[in-house]
Amino acid sequence: MFLLWSGFFLHSGFTYDYRHGYHHKILMEKQQINSIPKCLRIKYSPTNCTQIPISPYVFISKKNANPDSLMNKGIALDEKGKYEEAITYYDKVLTIDPDNIDALYAKGSALDDLGKYEEAITYYDKVLAVSPNDADTLNSKGVALDNLGKYEEAITYYDKALAVDPNFVYSLNNKGVALDNLGKYEKAITNYDKALSINPKFPDSLNNKANAIVKLALEGPKISQNFYSLRPYYSYIVTTQTSPFTGNIKQIEEALQVYDKALAQDPNSPDILTNKGIALTKIGKNNEAVDLFNKALTANPEHAPALYNKSLILEKMGRSDEAYDLKQRAANIDPTYEGDFTNILATSHAFA
Repeated sequence: MFLLWSGFFLHSGFTYDYRHGYHHKILMEKQQINSIPKCLRIKYSPTNCTQIPISPYVFISKKNANPDSLMNKGIALDEKGKYEEAITYYDKVLTIDPDNIDALYAKGSALDDLGKYEEAITYYDKVLAVSPNDADTLNSKGVALDNLGKYEEAITYYDKALAVDPNFVYSLNNKGVALDNLGKYEKAITNYDKALSINPKFPDSLNNKANAIVKLALEGPKISQNFYSLRPYYSYIVTTQTSPFTGNIKQIEEALQVYDKALAQDPNSPDILTNKGIALTKIGKNNEAVDLFNKALTANPEHAPALYNKSLILEKMGRSDEAYDLKQRAANIDPTYEGDFTNILATSHAFA
């Protein structure tokens, strides 16, 4: 599951976006993702609740108002990133109704947010034991497996979700990310294109497709793939190329056009801005790249990938003191940047 993509003389790690059930979370390749949009999504449980989407986060139950009130409190905390507190409310619901599918799923999703992927899978499995064809949960389990580095197994769950709903954009995108993590970039692009045929404006798939195109362009210079799991929903691809770019320039130019389409939908995404900046460095447009890194940092001053990639450009320009300060800031935010990498791209996984 972060240009912030992997494969440049800079720190390149793609950011992918995944999507889960209740929470449309975005998983991006580790290198750049600090501002990932997340929204809750109403799930309709066949068991204890008749849920009516009166508002984005409200559940109405014909059975018992108390569990629904607890769920709403948990979801509100979840949306604020207070996952541990949210779990306490989901647990209260499960004390009242141990088989409450919504609480089971929500707890699994919160655990996923905390990086506790194996525990999350335990709760997804409980949902699937009752509702084996729940596409959201199948997709979310795939994301958790992806975060554990079990890409092949993750793909089997994305495929199961797609068997239920062939037009499930998130699973199409996430399957692309898993294939990307396996180095199967052309197959990844095929899945991103399928997602985009359904939703042409989906910025996650646009970003991921551009990242994959860049990786194809960089196959000549050799990409060493190092995957980290320090942060939920992110994985990086790192390259250590320092010599002049010898890849496919036309593919880089194609990727830049796709990044522009993604930015048309999400113009302030630090991940996409950073990824495009990294791509520009590959064709020698370093000043333009720095401008994009600065825009990314305006959107999120703590965006480690932008800080690090900007530092690499400044170092090349002979501005060593500034470069060192930026590297230190990046490493303080994300320990992964303590090493001496090349560019890192950010890719995005879509949750269910």
